[in-house]
Amino acid sequence: MTDALIGQTLGGRYEITALLGEGGMAQVYEAQQPRLDRKVAVKLLHRHLSNDEEFKRRLSERRKPSPS
Repeated sequence: MTDALIGQTLGGRYEITALLGEGGMAQVYEAQQPRLDRKVAVKLLHRHLSNDEEFKRRLSERRKPSPS
Protein backbone atom coordinates (compact mmCIF):
# COMPACT_ATOMS: atom_id res chain seq x y z
CA MET A 1 0.00 0.00 0.00
CA THR A 2 1.32 3.43 -0.95
CA ASP A 3 1.12 6.24 1.60
CA ALA A 4 -0.74 9.27 0.22
CA LEU A 5 1.82 11.71 1.68
CA ILE A 6 4.79 10.28 -0.23
CA GLY A 7 5.61 12.70 -3.01
CA GLN A 8 3.74 15.56 -1.32
CA THR A 9 5.31 18.78 -0.03
CA LEU A 10 4.37 19.83 3.50
CA GLY A 11 4.33 23.48 4.44
CA GLY A 12 6.13 24.35 1.24
CA ARG A 13 9.34 23.08 2.85
CA TYR A 14 9.47 19.30 3.22
CA GLU A 15 9.17 16.88 0.31
CA ILE A 16 8.03 13.55 1.76
CA THR A 17 10.04 10.66 0.34
CA ALA A 18 9.28 7.63 2.55
CA LEU A 19 7.42 6.38 5.58
CA LEU A 20 10.00 5.36 8.19
CA GLY A 21 7.70 4.10 10.90
CA GLU A 22 4.39 4.35 12.67
CA GLY A 23 3.38 4.07 16.28
CA GLY A 24 0.40 4.70 18.49
CA MET A 25 0.88 8.47 18.45
CA ALA A 26 2.44 9.39 15.13
CA GLN A 27 3.97 8.49 11.79
CA VAL A 28 7.58 9.36 11.00
CA TYR A 29 8.55 10.22 7.45
CA GLU A 30 11.83 10.80 5.68
CA ALA A 31 11.73 14.08 3.78
CA GLN A 32 14.00 16.29 1.75
CA GLN A 33 14.37 19.96 2.63
CA PRO A 34 15.52 21.36 -0.74
CA ARG A 35 16.25 24.87 0.46
CA LEU A 36 18.91 23.56 2.84
CA ASP A 37 19.79 20.51 0.71
CA ARG A 38 19.33 18.03 3.54
CA LYS A 39 17.28 15.02 4.58
CA VAL A 40 15.12 15.35 7.66
CA ALA A 41 12.65 13.30 9.67
CA VAL A 42 9.12 14.65 9.93
CA LYS A 43 6.84 13.38 12.70
CA LEU A 44 3.10 13.79 12.17
CA LEU A 45 0.65 13.16 14.98
CA HIS A 46 -2.30 10.94 14.25
CA ARG A 47 -5.38 13.02 13.52
CA HIS A 48 -7.23 12.00 16.69
CA LEU A 49 -4.34 13.31 18.82
CA SER A 50 -3.76 16.50 16.85
CA ASN A 51 -7.10 17.82 18.12
CA ASP A 52 -6.36 16.91 21.76
CA GLU A 53 -5.20 20.14 23.47
CA GLU A 54 -3.92 18.36 26.59
CA PHE A 55 -1.82 15.96 24.50
CA LYS A 56 -0.38 18.83 22.44
CA ARG A 57 0.49 20.72 25.63
CA ARG A 58 2.34 17.71 27.07
CA LEU A 59 4.15 17.12 23.79
CA SER A 60 5.21 20.76 23.66
CA GLU A 61 6.58 20.56 27.22
CA ARG A 62 8.72 17.55 26.24
CA ARG A 63 10.35 19.60 23.46
CA LYS A 64 11.60 22.32 25.77
CA PRO A 65 15.31 22.07 26.65
CA SER A 66 16.01 21.07 30.22
CA PRO A 67 17.66 23.68 32.45
CA SER A 68 21.43 23.33 32.80
